[in-house]
Order: sequence, then C-alpha cells, then structure tokens
Amino acid sequence: MNTDKIYRGHIPFVRFLAFFIAGIVGGYCFEPNLSLYRFLIVCLSVNIFVFIAAHIIDRWQAISLYGGLAFFLGMFTLGWILVWQTSPKIQKDHFSHFETEVLVGIVNEEPKFTGEYLRSELKIIAGFQKDKEIPMTGLLLINLKVDSLIDPIKYGDLISIPTNYFEISPAFNPGDFNYKGYLANKNIWHSSFLEKDQFILLQEKMGNPSIQYAVAFRQRMIRKLEQYLTEQSALTIASALVLGYRNDMEKEVLRVFTDTGTVHVLSVSGLHVGIVFVVFSALLFWMNRNPQIKFIKGIVLILLIWFYALVTGFSPSVLRAAIMISFTLVAFHFIKDRNIYNTIAASALMLLLYNPKFVSNIGFQLSYLAVIAIIYLYPKLRDLFTIKNCILRWVWNYSALSIAAQLITFPLVIYYFNNFPLYFLPANLFIITPATFIVYFGFALLLLPTGFLATFIAGALQGLILFSVGILKYLAKMPFASINGFSINSWEVFFIYCLIVSFVFAFTLKKKQLIYCSLATVILLATFRIQKHLYINDRTEFRFYNVNRSLAIGIFQKGECILYTDSLFATSKSYQYLLENIELEKGKHQVKPIVFADSYRSSNVLIEKEIIQLENKRVLIYKKAMSSEASLETDILLIRNNVSTDLESIIKTVNFKKLIIDGSNADRNVKIYTQTAERLSIPYYVLKNNFAYVW
Repeated sequence: MNTDKIYRGHIPFVRFLAFFIAGIVGGYCFEPNLSLYRFLIVCLSVNIFVFIAAHIIDRWQAISLYGGLAFFLGMFTLGWILVWQTSPKIQKDHFSHFETEVLVGIVNEEPKFTGEYLRSELKIIAGFQKDKEIPMTGLLLINLKVDSLIDPIKYGDLISIPTNYFEISPAFNPGDFNYKGYLANKNIWHSSFLEKDQFILLQEKMGNPSIQYAVAFRQRMIRKLEQYLTEQSALTIASALVLGYRNDMEKEVLRVFTDTGTVHVLSVSGLHVGIVFVVFSALLFWMNRNPQIKFIKGIVLILLIWFYALVTGFSPSVLRAAIMISFTLVAFHFIKDRNIYNTIAASALMLLLYNPKFVSNIGFQLSYLAVIAIIYLYPKLRDLFTIKNCILRWVWNYSALSIAAQLITFPLVIYYFNNFPLYFLPANLFIITPATFIVYFGFALLLLPTGFLATFIAGALQGLILFSVGILKYLAKMPFASINGFSINSWEVFFIYCLIVSFVFAFTLKKKQLIYCSLATVILLATFRIQKHLYINDRTEFRFYNVNRSLAIGIFQKGECILYTDSLFATSKSYQYLLENIELEKGKHQVKPIVFADSYRSSNVLIEKEIIQLENKRVLIYKKAMSSEASLETDILLIRNNVSTDLESIIKTVNFKKLIIDGSNADRNVKIYTQTAERLSIPYYVLKNNFAYVW
C-alpha cells in the first residue's frame, strides 16, 4: 500500500494508540490518588457499557457516534489506570504498607554486577510478622554485597531477606539524574543493601519457565564464547552483538560506540532481528512459489524470530523488534488490506497494554521513531538520485537510511545524552558490514561443535571485532567527532520536532505554507534559545547543594561560575558529577573550582574561608564556635558539623536573616535547630534529605 495515501479507515490502531498514549501521559502528569483511581475505573466501566450498548442498538447514527466516543474515552481512561495501578499508593497489598521482619520474594531478572554489589529485582510475594505469613506484592531493588564473580543468586530463586529496605530518594540537585523516576518506570520504589550472608535461598526455578530457560540457554552460549575468544573486548562485543548481553561491557569501548553514533549495534534490536529475518527469508525463498506454502513460510519466520529472542534471553529491545516484525509478517501474509503505519501502531499498542510505562523508555521511543522515519522518509531520500553503479547505489541507500533515522531521533539523543555524533554517517556505513558478519560468525561458532572449524571461525570473529573497534576508535579521536555537553530542555525538543515535521512535509508534499511554518518555528526556537541563554547568564544566585556530609556551594553572577567545596568532596566522584552538571548548564570550562580555606576575589565575588560575599549578598559558614566583640552581619548562616546546639548563643555573635542546616549535622541536632528556629521565628531550611537551596 502506498504510504503517502493514508485514509482514516485504514489506520484504526493509530487512533487507538493516540488516545491510549494520551491517557498514559495524563497518568504521568498527576500523582496517583486512590479516590481518583476508583473514579477512573467507574468511568471505564461506563464507557464499556455505552460502547457495547451502542453496537447492539446501531440503527441510529447518534448511538453509533456515542459508541465510538465511548471507545476512545475508554482507551484514554485505560491508559491512565494502567499507569497508576502498580503504585504503592494504589496497591493495598504492597509490602511497604506492612511492618514485617522478613520478606520473601523471587529474583525477577538476571542479576548484574555493579562494582562490589550484585543487583537485581526481587518480586515480593510474602512477608512474615511474628511467624505469621502475609501475602504481599511489589518489586524491591536488592543490592547484594559479594566478594567473587560467582553469582550467589540467579533468576527464579526464591529467597528471604530481612526487612531493612528504604524508599529511593529523588534527585536532590539541579541537573541530577532522576534515579527515583527511572526506577518508578520499572515499578520499583524501594531498595535494600544486603551483606552476602543476609539472605536465605529457599527454592530454585520459581520464575517464568520460558524466561528461566532463555536465561540459562544464553549463559551456556556465553560460556561457549568464553572458550574461544581470548580478548576481553572481543568477548564482550560478541556477547552484546550476538546474544544481547552487555553486563561486562567496558566503559571505554561503550564510549567509542557512543561517540561514533553506532551504539545501537551493541543493543540486540531491530538491526539484529532484521539480519536474522533476512537470512532465514532468503534460505526459505523456495516457499514463495506457492501461496499456500508462502503462508507456512510466514509462520516459520515468526517462530525463528522468537527463537532468536529466546537465545538473547528475551531482552526488552529484542522483544520490541520481535513483536514489531511479527505484526508486520502477520499483516503481510494474512491480511489483504494492510497499512504499515497501522501495523506498527498495533505492535506499539500491544507493548503498552502489557506495560504502559514502556512509553517513557528511551529505547522504545527511539526505535519507533526510527521505524516511522525509515518507512516514510527513507524511500523519498533514496529516490532523490538514480545511481547505476551497484556499490555506489548501496552506499547511497544505506546513507539515506541512516540520515532518515538520525534526522528523527537526534533531538531525543541530545535531550537524553547531551551528545550528538557528527561522524555517524561514515561510522554507520563502515560498521554495518562487519556487524552483519559478526552476527553470522557468532551464530556459526555457537552452532558448530568443538573442533578446527569452530577455532577458525572464532579467530576470524575476534579479528573482525578488533579491526572494527580499531576503526571506530580512530573515528572517535578525530577532531569534532561529537558534540558533547550540549543540553536542550523539553520545550526545545518540541520546537525541534515541529521544525523537522514541517520541513519534511514541505519537502515531500511541496507545499509553500509548510515552508512558512518551518521558518516560523526556526524563529521561535532561536528566540527561545536566546531568552534561555540570557536568563542563565544574567541571573545572580547562590546554590547550596545537597552533597550529604560534604560542602558544595555554587556562586553564579553574569557568566562567572564558582564551585566552592571542602577538600574531601573535591576528590570524590560525586564532585566530578556535580561539576559536569554545572558545566552542562553554564558551558564547559566556565566553572572555577575553589576549595574551602582558599581565598578568592573578583569584581563581584569575595571568598575568605567561612565568608562568601556576592555583591550585597553574604553567606557565613558556621563550622566552629566564633567569638567576636561586635556581632557579625550575614544574610544566610550555614550550620555544619554539629558545631553547637545552642542557637540562642550563636545569635549573640551572628546576626542573620535565614538559617540553613546541611547534611553534616546529626538528626537529633537538626531537630533541636529547627525547634529553636521555630520558637524564635527564624526562617530556616533543612538541606539534609531535601532539594538544593537556591537563593
């Protein structure tokens, strides 16, 4: 079917998906509320009743109209309900609502090593309170301290652990990664750190049998690769490309693929499933001659694709690609009036019905956007030039494919990763052939028995991987290989997509009005960027960052950026992370770090140990008792290190307008400070376990 001519009747699933996603977005915009949740369930029930009634009595057009409206409102309501239903605020039997001594759960995913901890999801099924078993639900993130690379737990294990979990903290500083939101999208709100002897294995193989077999099968395949591939980088890349296993991926190798725009190759996804599909489709070419046999070919291809998904351990990216291709094959082989957009929408709707929070998954967003771009834009770019030479034609065809995919995905790439690879085109043109043969050689190695041929294939596989990584490293080290440290917000993403859509349709539909829309969007985007730049660089402010027991104060004034920290924090990883966030906002190399006790003076800023002066604003860091005949004047008094619990005696030596209590103070002292401040009517802010204070 011609993808340019789209009629409403041909794309019902696109409309269903639009209303369903709108409901999901509505659920994200508001905090879960049990009363509203029950009201939404009532609304969904009413919509279902109206829809069924309208189709039973469809003699009147008005009734039919109400039925359609009820269906779409029902999709909207269902999306909202499904987003909220896993929240602890909605689930009455969530484990966080009970006081228990022991929790019992099933390891819900393949554990992953992160430093000295083994991390995994635990699906809680029960808790014990004084030997009384209470059925429960919910997911808990467990971090098990281990002293070896041998997994003490594995997928499907039923274990018991002590009840010492905590609620995951939100982001505390501007620009911080929202880890709480990230885990909430995986239906996890609590975490627990355990010593190696703090769990008891009760039973094995209690997980989903299909996933259990898939994970065990993939582990056997990884062990076979380990027998033949001696280079660690070659082993990790082969495991990623062939089996979708990235737990042991070196950061340096991952950075090379990221900076060259080829990181998608390391995630077993549409590319790899597509390779499997093309290979087996070519091997089954003889089935195309007879329509009845061609029907069987479609079934065989679907089974083979899902077998590959099994081999990769049913990783989310492979499941996405497998479902998408399966829907396409079903439409191609079994449906006469098919539309590719309707098929893609149906696959997305199925995934979101299974888990509506997939909509916030970066892989889900990028993969579906790339597919839509390839379907619509790629043929038009490809047909711009007629090339007779087969090699040049292949180069242009793949270039057009890469351009189409990158054009539609680059705003999200910059938004999420603050990085855009400039050499994505040559890097992708180069890597596609080696990646394809790496998958072929990897499958051959896994299928062949031990012997000379397997050793030969392994040598070729390892050599090809090392050669490919070497070329990508060369590209990554070239000047201007990628734009790093470039950030955009959600409004800028919206404007960029408006520009892309209007430009693409102006190009494909040849409409002058859309060119005017593109120009108007460019002006709006430029105005927004200028206003944002002026706002960031012209404001004067202090930021008191929440860095636990350490000290970190940001001083910003008309382009001058100072990060004032204590010496201990200045040598930590958290300091580097905070510095990168500030540089991302203010500009790389624009931040001047100063360690506590050092002096600094400029036209607007003065720093002398405990005193920071910015124009007419003054901060005093109170970390030891001060004696002064004359009272010190300051706007903000920052109390640290439990210096004194007698706030009234401090007032005798320091005259201040606001009190800030940071995380270096003990909880009992924080309570004393706040009670005294309330009694004396002194404004205060507790930095401990709260968001950074901006003044």
